[in-house]
Amino acid sequence: MASGHRINRASDDAAGLSISENLRADFRSLAVAKRNSLDALSFAEVAEGGFVESANILVRLRELAVQAGSDTVGPNERGYLDREYVQLKYEIDRIAASVQFNGVKLLSGFPTPPDNGLKELPSKPVDYPMEFQVDAHYHTQSDAASNGNPVDIIRFNSKELVAYTDGDYSLHLGEGESGTRLQSKMQAHESIHAIDEALTVLASHRAACGSLQNRLKETMSNLSNKIANLMQGNSRIIDTDIAKEVAEYTSVNIIRQGTTSVLSQANQNPSQALNLLEKDNRIPNILVQTLIHT
Repeated sequence: MASGHRINRASDDAAGLSISENLRADFRSLAVAKRNSLDALSFAEVAEGGFVESANILVRLRELAVQAGSDTVGPNERGYLDREYVQLKYEIDRIAASVQFNGVKLLSGFPTPPDNGLKELPSKPVDYPMEFQVDAHYHTQSDAASNGNPVDIIRFNSKELVAYTDGDYSLHLGEGESGTRLQSKMQAHESIHAIDEALTVLASHRAACGSLQNRLKETMSNLSNKIANLMQGNSRIIDTDIAKEVAEYTSVNIIRQGTTSVLSQANQNPSQALNLLEKDNRIPNILVQTLIHT
C-alpha cells in the first residue's frame, strides 16, 4: 500500500511488469503525439490568420478598383486611388513574407518563393509535404511517402499555400507597381477581375487550413481517448487493490490486537487471584508464599 503498486519488482509478476512497461511507453508517447497535434493546429491557425488579413486587403483593393472604374472620378483621383492600391499590394507581400511558425514561413510557398527581394528573408528548411507525428509509432510501409493516407502521421503540403502577389501558386496581381493598376478605367476593370480570382485562391488556401484544423481536432480527441484507456488498462495490471489490501491489513491488526489482549489477560488473572488470597486472613501466609513461588 505504501508504493501504491501491486508490482514493485519483476519477481512480483514478471509477465505483468512487461505488459505494464509497454503500456506506459505507449501512453506517454501518445501524450507527446497529442502535443504535436496541438502544435500542428496552431500552425494551421497562424497560417489562416495571415490569409484572413490578405483577404481583408483584397476586399479593400476591390473597393478601390470599383471606384476607379467609374467616370465619376477623373485622372487625378484615379492616381490617388492607384497610390493606395500599390501600397496595399506591397503590404500583401510583406504579410506573406512575415507570417511564420517556429521560423518556418507559412504563406510563402518555400523553398520556391517568388522572384522579389522578400525571398532573401531567412526561413528554416522544410521538406514538403510537411509531416506531423500524431501517433506513438511509425510503420515503414504504411507511413511511407508512397502511401497517400499514412497511419501515424498527417501530411500537409503548405508549399502551394502562397499569398504573394506574384509567382507560382500566388494571387497573380503583380508585385507593387507592376501587374494590376488603377491608372485608367480599363486597368480598373481588369483589376476587378484579377482581384476576384485572387479571392478565390485565398478561399482555397483558407479551406485547406480549415480542413487541417478540423482533422487535427478529431485527432486530439481520439488521442485523449486512447491515452485514458491505456492508463486505465495499465492501472488494472500494476496498481494495488486498495480495498482488498486494507481489508487484509485490518484483519491482521484485529487478530494481532486480540492475541495481545488475551495474553495480557492471561498474565493478569494469576496476579489478581494471589492478591485476593493475601487479603484473606484465613489463609496462612505460608500458603500464600507457596502459591506465589509456585
